[in-house]
Amino acid sequence: MLAYSPAEVVAARVAAGLPALTPRTIVTPGLLARELSSIRERGVALDREESTVGLLCAAAPVLDGGGHVVGAISVSGISARLLDRSGLAVRTAALALGRRFAPS
Repeated sequence: MLAYSPAEVVAARVAAGLPALTPRTIVTPGLLARELSSIRERGVALDREESTVGLLCAAAPVLDGGGHVVGAISVSGISARLLDRSGLAVRTAALALGRRFAPS
């Protein structure tokens, strides 16, 4: 959700601090900015033990007909195979769900 938020929301998150939850947590503003840009390009966010050791997650935004974020969909698990197999599936599901918000 942060990748699709206005710049002032991202700035507020950075100003509040980026605490390390695990050794893999992104804690520098520059790395966070690059990751958010990458997420927007891919259309999917991948959490590789950044929030919880041993937990992986793939998430994608649900966009309405105007391209605004109205929610997100994700899948989490404990296997590295999860990310290899689910990133595209999560993105596809989010795109399909987003079509439900398009004007008729």
